[in-house]
Amino acid sequence: MLCVSTSLIAFLGTIEIILFGIRTVGTSDDVLRFLLRLNLWGNQCDISADTEKYTVKRKGPFEHLRAYEKNIIIDSTSSIINSLKTADHSNPVLVDFICDNSGYELVLDFILAHYLLEAKLADKIRFHLKAIPWFVTDATATDFHWTLQQLRKQNGRCTQEFAKIWLLNLNEGKFEVAEPDYFWTSPYEFYRMRDVRPDLYKKLTEAHMIIIKGDCNYRKLIGDFRWDASESFITCLRGFQPANICSLRIVKTEIICGMSPGKNEDLIKKNNEWMLSGEYGTIQFIENNYCSCSETLRDIMNPN
Repeated sequence: MLCVSTSLIAFLGTIEIILFGIRTVGTSDDVLRFLLRLNLWGNQCDISADTEKYTVKRKGPFEHLRAYEKNIIIDSTSSIINSLKTADHSNPVLVDFICDNSGYELVLDFILAHYLLEAKLADKIRFHLKAIPWFVTDATATDFHWTLQQLRKQNGRCTQEFAKIWLLNLNEGKFEVAEPDYFWTSPYEFYRMRDVRPDLYKKLTEAHMIIIKGDCNYRKLIGDFRWDASESFITCLRGFQPANICSLRIVKTEIICGMSPGKNEDLIKKNNEWMLSGEYGTIQFIENNYCSCSETLRDIMNPN
């Protein structure tokens, strides 16, 4: 809890600035695009490290996003927005978050979730948290509730205001903390979920979209394999498609897929260890009903 407290305190000023900005804008594709990027780069702020080194802390959240826009090497933002806007609202639309870090990153999850509700893109947000902190910074249900209570007690007017809304969302069932499941800290990759935790897989099929956060979850999503960097996302999922999948991840390990051909080689020329730098991000998406057969046909028709 000390790491969580330290991160939250360190970023309170940044959080207040973000919430003030959100309170003064309406709903639009541009706002959602901004919030997806904000959430992505929040994963850069590993709270076990020195918070002062981060650009978002030194320059502020808006300058941080401008500085790092060119470092988003896979960007499926438009597909994500389109999927959310075209969701079938004949039944309540559920969006699942598979959370990563507590502290600042978890607050950014609250902010994105808040927007999805306010923009009527979702009717309910369900948060999947770790049963235990697999790594020191992993968000648990205890961190979730503690963070909301701490935000409510802060001096920042916007922070207090939004925290009260989020607590009300929790009481009204618009925010839900999923029952802890040890699958998230098990050695199994996500494609094994249907076999080893069929009840959890079935629960995820209730969602319109699953937002999967962070590098560690990404490694479980596609496996600890040295995939060819240009291998398709759908291939690397290996059948894990309970719902539409959105992955927001800062690249911190040498595992990636879905890059355009030649992009990895170009980055290696600049920095042989670019995948370990924490300076690059990916926003990836795949539709639930997407079939890789179209890619296979494309490759057959265009072998070169």
